[in-house]
Amino acid sequence: MRIIKIILSAFIIAMLIGNSSAVSVNIHPSNLEVTPGESFEVNVFIDPMGTNIAGAQLNLAFNKSIIKVNKISEGDLFKQNGSTTFFNNGVVNNSLGTVTNIYDVKLGKTNVSTPGIFIVINMTALDYPGSSGINISNVKICDPEGIQLTLDLTNGSVIINRTVFSKIQLPGVNNLKNISFAGNYINWTWTEPITPDLVKVMVYINGNFKTNVTQGIRYYQASNLIINTDYTISTHTVDTSGNINMTWVNHTARTARDNLPPASITNLVSKKHASNYIKYTWADPSDADFAYVMVYINGIFKTNVAKGVQNYIASGLIPNTSYTISTHTVDTSGNINPTWINRTVKTSR
Repeated sequence: MRIIKIILSAFIIAMLIGNSSAVSVNIHPSNLEVTPGESFEVNVFIDPMGTNIAGAQLNLAFNKSIIKVNKISEGDLFKQNGSTTFFNNGVVNNSLGTVTNIYDVKLGKTNVSTPGIFIVINMTALDYPGSSGINISNVKICDPEGIQLTLDLTNGSVIINRTVFSKIQLPGVNNLKNISFAGNYINWTWTEPITPDLVKVMVYINGNFKTNVTQGIRYYQASNLIINTDYTISTHTVDTSGNINMTWVNHTARTARDNLPPASITNLVSKKHASNYIKYTWADPSDADFAYVMVYINGIFKTNVAKGVQNYIASGLIPNTSYTISTHTVDTSGNINPTWINRTVKTSR
């Protein structure tokens, strides 16, 4: 363990020292074309150009929207000639599109001066079109004396291809329609094209990819939606070779209005009164969509009291006279609870 610490310390110190030796570092293959959902590998290839090297480190960056990193594996570069190594596969952060603190150190007295694979990057293409750079940064390589070497860096790229078509283009879905809906969901169905090589239907809601629906299922339910709101489903069909019909098949449907009124207020009481006013208070209902309380005095509408206020002062009243407050609750969809909640109080003499 002491030997490892010494070598690591020398490697870290070496990051601050410059040298004119040239080392080639590149992504291989430099350009790669894959299909949605495909897992693939690219390598970071290092050619020491005949110079003995003892350790290397780097960070990676990629487009988080179209690819993700599954794992980083050690290559054969520093294992040449029977060397043992101390390898760290880094910290993968797919939400940021980075892998940081990847390093490998050769242990022992054997020399490494011939080309090899530093790391193997296992990745998966997401279901979004476009391209991503595979970019290397913070690259530092040192020789056995702890001298940092100068570098020649080449980044790579990956293309997620959705424009590949069969000689006979796969048809899209038919009869796309919603068969049921409520305030918080819409259920769409469709008829699949008659073709033996259909494998899935790609589903988007309002332009955002949601899922792949396997051949034979023929429906998708969008949930956790907003009441009384339009939503558009858009689809692509995909065959067993990964070919995608790029023609959109769409349908727009609207969630239902909420028809359920909120509960009534509770604990309606008069907290204060005098000869010319009465202050009423209450507790609002707990409904999430509750909006306001409609207030009437002696059957005459006075005002709407917003959620959270929970009181109303009737003023300009006649002494020694009974006044009745009556209320309805209303939600954000305009549904009114028809039940009256009343309270009668007499002003002071």
